[in-house]
Formats: sequence, C-alpha cells, structure tokens
Amino acid sequence: MAAIDLYLKSNQPANAAKIILKNERLCSDESLVEKVGLALVQNEIFDMAGELFETSKQFQRSLECYRRGKSFNKAIQVARFSFPEEVVKLEEEWGDDLYSSGKYEAAISHFLGWFLVLKHEIFKAQI
Repeated sequence: MAAIDLYLKSNQPANAAKIILKNERLCSDESLVEKVGLALVQNEIFDMAGELFETSKQFQRSLECYRRGKSFNKAIQVARFSFPEEVVKLEEEWGDDLYSSGKYEAAISHFLGWFLVLKHEIFKAQI
C-alpha cells in the first residue's frame, strides 16, 4: 500500500494500477480501486482505468473508460457480457471514430464487417 500511495503522490497512477492488477486482494479493495481509477481518469489513462475497473467487476465504469479512451474492442468485449444493448452503438462509434480520424479504408471495412454480422444475427433471429 505504501508503494501505491507513493506512486499516486508522484502522479504515476499507471504504476499504482499495475500493482493492484497483479494482486487479487487489492482488486477487491473498493476504496483503493476508486482512488487509483480516479487518478488514471484525471491523467487520461483511460485504457488502464478501464482494465482496473473491469478487473474489480465495475463493468459500467470500465465500459465508460474504454469508450473515452477509444478502446472500442475492449469496450465491446465488456458490453457483450454486461450490456449487450450497447454493442451496436459501440460498433457504430468505432466506425465513426475510424472515419473521423481519416482511416477511411478501415472505417469501410469495419462497417461492412459489422453489417454482415448484424445481417447474420437478424437471419438467425427469424429462424
């Protein structure tokens, strides 16, 4: 715990999070996870904050962090088992983000792949 406090005081929340992520007992300490997670978010280290919250089973917060950090693949993985109604919206956000950042070919490929998956799911639901 002393090492975690020192990392937080020296504005190195990623190192504090690494310690927590390696120790299952620390992952279940809600106040510690909250303190380190908040520091990660304040430093815009959203991917690691998402991982920390996911490991501590705070799936809503994990999803929010992954989304803010544009880690759409990880956000979709969390959404699939915790918030399936969010998956379609996340897929769309991911494609839009690819497009807005000038990755046009990746965006087209993403939307086409996503469309085929949706089409398959709709077909399965009709049977």
